[in-house]
Amino acid sequence: MRISADILCRDLKSKFSFAVFGDLDNELSLERPLFLRDSAAVKDDQIYITEESMEVRVPAKKTRSILLYIQTNFGIVEKYIGLFDTILVFRDVSLFDVYDAVQNIYTRFDEWDQALQEILIKGGNVQAMLDCSDHVFNNPLILHDNYYKVKSISKQYAETFPRMSFMPQERDADHIDLSEYDVYSMQRAVLFPSTTTGVRSLYVNLFQQNRLQNRILVLEFSRKFWPSDNALLEHLADRVQALITAVPRETGEELLPGILKNILAGEYTDPVYIEGRLKKFNWLRNHRYVCMKVSAAAGTVAAGIKEIVPGSCVFEYDSAVLVFINLNDPGENIPGASLVSFDGFSGEKTDRFSVVMGAFLIDNKLKAGISAEFSGTAFRNTKLYYKQAEIALNLGSRTTPMAHLYYFNKLAKLHILESCTRELPASLICAPELLKLRDYDQAHKTELFHTLSVYLQNHLNHTLTAAELAIHRSTLMYRLDRIRDISSLKIEDGDNQWYLLLSFKLLEQKDDHELPTV
Repeated sequence: MRISADILCRDLKSKFSFAVFGDLDNELSLERPLFLRDSAAVKDDQIYITEESMEVRVPAKKTRSILLYIQTNFGIVEKYIGLFDTILVFRDVSLFDVYDAVQNIYTRFDEWDQALQEILIKGGNVQAMLDCSDHVFNNPLILHDNYYKVKSISKQYAETFPRMSFMPQERDADHIDLSEYDVYSMQRAVLFPSTTTGVRSLYVNLFQQNRLQNRILVLEFSRKFWPSDNALLEHLADRVQALITAVPRETGEELLPGILKNILAGEYTDPVYIEGRLKKFNWLRNHRYVCMKVSAAAGTVAAGIKEIVPGSCVFEYDSAVLVFINLNDPGENIPGASLVSFDGFSGEKTDRFSVVMGAFLIDNKLKAGISAEFSGTAFRNTKLYYKQAEIALNLGSRTTPMAHLYYFNKLAKLHILESCTRELPASLICAPELLKLRDYDQAHKTELFHTLSVYLQNHLNHTLTAAELAIHRSTLMYRLDRIRDISSLKIEDGDNQWYLLLSFKLLEQKDDHELPTV
């Protein structure tokens, strides 16, 4: 788990004396500490530790990180000021004592987060989450619904506040202007002032299907709020949100299709919760997966696909059949399984899945699109991979109607080109210098446009370009000089080359909305 600069500084103050240069951020963005060895490799959101005796080059530019600097005498820290968001300067302490203290802070918060994850994965309850968070907040933690009915309160404070008399009750709700504090709509932690409830509190709204259902809050009772309490409460709220939106086992939604449908619908968003549910079906985070969309209704089609890939998850979705395939399944027909064969339409070597599934699709007069591979850690982005499969199906059906199985990876370049010209024609997107060259060729019967295209495709290699064009090298050099004179292009500029190559590709495509001639 990451921590904030505020947490780091506050915890270290209990053990060391140090000076602070810069601001202390409250977001949980900092990763575990590293020793500052090579300043050229300094990255953002990191804690670095060094001491005066360590000779380290100063970073070339500012980084959003923290430096813990150990002075052994009267060392110079000024050279680092302005290059890190925050610098903590220690005197007469061991570098390794500071390092160990920082590691202990991370260990404490990691243990807390692991406890929350364990409750989530094992299907525990909110009460357990609040109880295991007592030592983090040292203040009462409460979950209530949108009618202010208390559903859970951390055990340590349950007897202290048996009736929660300071909480706004349902009967008082109409007399409180909650909209003033955006309590109904805010996605982040909101400070609720003591003038309304008698004690300050921090709220985080919890939503289901974009509707406010619950709120989790911490009361300022045993200690004053710390700046980082906002981010810590949001972290806890993410875990609680995943827990209370989970579908009970007895509803049958624990079946794999139900889980995937909920991910697609945005009901399940927490990666830890998703990982725990998929793990029950041996769909693990280190496995690889693909998504396939088939242009058909469910029924015998779904059964046929299950026969080909028994370990797949097949269900009806969006008026089509959706298939998720675990590539780590030992089945012989999964994508990528080796088979020396040829695709009957393209003549390319292909895999067993393409042959077997392709034959099935042809027999049933169906078409299907397949996404790129993704790992088990990317299941929260399932809808994006579903979109890839949908794009592959639609684009492939339109551009290669005789085929039946379309892979997004093979159509990605065409998708990029079509996306570029979705709103404007190629002539208004491509490099205008190329249009000038093309017009010049048409007027003077030259081949400068084609020469430049071949030259760029051969990575500015004169020998290869001249050989491909079947011209003498001196002729090529003359043409390149003419191209520079006519277009003023800086061909050797690397920033120009990718744009020119893309422009050539765009101009090769059919322009569906050319500008009218005047």
